Amino acid sequence: MKKIISVFLSVLMLFGLCSVAASAAEADELVITVANDLHYNTTYTALSSHKANSLNEDFAHVGLDTRLPYEAKAIINAFVEQVKASNTDCLIIPGDITDRGREAEVAYMVDLFREIEAAGIDVYVVPGNHDVVERSKAQFMADYADFGYNEAKEKDTKSASYVVDLNDEYRLIAIDSTTEGSGAHSVYEERLSWIAEQGEKAKADGKKLIGMHHQNFLDHMLMSNLVQPNGVVSAKSKNAPEVYAKAGIKYVFTGHTHDHDITAYTAEDGTVIYDAVTGSLNALGSFYRVVTFGDTVKFETKSVDKIDVSTLPGCISDNAKAIAQEDFYKYQEISTNLSYYLVFNHYTQPQRLSSFLNVDDPEMKAIIDKVTVKLNEALNMPFAKADETEEGKSIESIIGQYDLTIPETEYKNILELAVTIHQAHNLGDESYPAYSDEVILITRGIGAALGYTLSDVSGEDYARVMSFITKLAGVEIPVDFLIYAGNGMTRFEGIEVLMTTVLLPLVTEFANDDAPGDRNVTLPGYAELVEAEKELTFFEKLINFFKMIIDTVKTVFTFFPFFGK
Repeated sequence: MKKIISVFLSVLMLFGLCSVAASAAEADELVITVANDLHYNTTYTALSSHKANSLNEDFAHVGLDTRLPYEAKAIINAFVEQVKASNTDCLIIPGDITDRGREAEVAYMVDLFREIEAAGIDVYVVPGNHDVVERSKAQFMADYADFGYNEAKEKDTKSASYVVDLNDEYRLIAIDSTTEGSGAHSVYEERLSWIAEQGEKAKADGKKLIGMHHQNFLDHMLMSNLVQPNGVVSAKSKNAPEVYAKAGIKYVFTGHTHDHDITAYTAEDGTVIYDAVTGSLNALGSFYRVVTFGDTVKFETKSVDKIDVSTLPGCISDNAKAIAQEDFYKYQEISTNLSYYLVFNHYTQPQRLSSFLNVDDPEMKAIIDKVTVKLNEALNMPFAKADETEEGKSIESIIGQYDLTIPETEYKNILELAVTIHQAHNLGDESYPAYSDEVILITRGIGAALGYTLSDVSGEDYARVMSFITKLAGVEIPVDFLIYAGNGMTRFEGIEVLMTTVLLPLVTEFANDDAPGDRNVTLPGYAELVEAEKELTFFEKLINFFKMIIDTVKTVFTFFPFFGK
């Protein structure tokens, strides 16, 4: 009996020691809150009346801005209260604090940051492209002097970059990636040399470097530089990833693209760097991150889910305010989905689409302007025959001419589905694989829309459009293959080849992201990052191989049903 009691007491002591060890580990942890793209704009938040659309009377204030500019003040105020009540050590903001950098906007944000610091939480900022539209970098550093610049261990004399110690273990390197008066990034050789120098100093001081800058560090999707020009630092500064790796920067926090996404790069020496972009605080979800650095790096996504509706501007209807009061996320969904619908319809109009795509060739521009009316009609066309209009047109009817089908769906049209997929990408942890109903619908739907749109153009113009689309996607496919490959290949079959060889990979990359996780995920700590990329076991490789085979078979039989004929 004494032995049993002795063992029992020993176990209790062991648990007690574990608890003490856990407490000690927690005490050494660094907790960072990350928010960006706040875009505070006094023009929107002070509007007493405004009508931007006639589609939704309750949300008539919604226009082509896919963020939530009218709600910015209410969201930011609620966010500040949440931060003040949290256990975070510091708040970092990778740019676009304001929308234009106007004096009144800056003054308001500075007062809020002082409130946060009065609660014992340090605030560190770096400029975004919107912060230096109407203000210089020198003015930015003076405006936000108390939020990084005055405490800086070192500053870059040629930019708004600096380094500051967060605690005894971690150091923040705040990198200015902006160009005054432009959306372009500016992390070129001179800045990279400064980063490399700071990396050496951090190693000598025994510090681990955490990075932040406004524009994305890595590509987060295919064609990201087309969708967000000048949005990716490494797209132009090709050696930036290797410089960051050698400097010991293993986590970089970025913004600009308003996505909520994490991606990784493995350097030549095996060092893994994670780029975590956080969605705009003033967009659907009102997301921000709480990141805990310890033995591992734990990412948690939090959101502003309640606001003080009395602070909303007078241009927002009472009915909309009632929805915001009851369910702010529902309010956000209605508002942002409507804005994306308006944007898609706006840019699929003559002259606007060619302008958006920066088409310089006069002949190509004339073709695009000519066909955009039918393209807009096709994108708004119902998916199902049962919902056909008086003209008797639907995606199902068009695609049925070629013995193809589409899954049954509750989505009304291509635009509604496109908005859904786009929003899923922005919110992170999107999961629409190549054989999902949504991806089949969007690719087949766009194929049918292109077939309908180009049905009346000449063979020469058709070839020109197909060539333009493939080059736009960064894919070189001979036009004669797309159009004439195989005996008797119809125009639609050519478009089907385009859809499966070009659009399908792009849509799948955009709509399906299962690694490493975007919202809530635990990633390796600094000591583990190199080891984390160790060689897979034979069994793991075998499992991955069979998964690839299954996905490939599913995709082939989904998109080439004639194999089964």
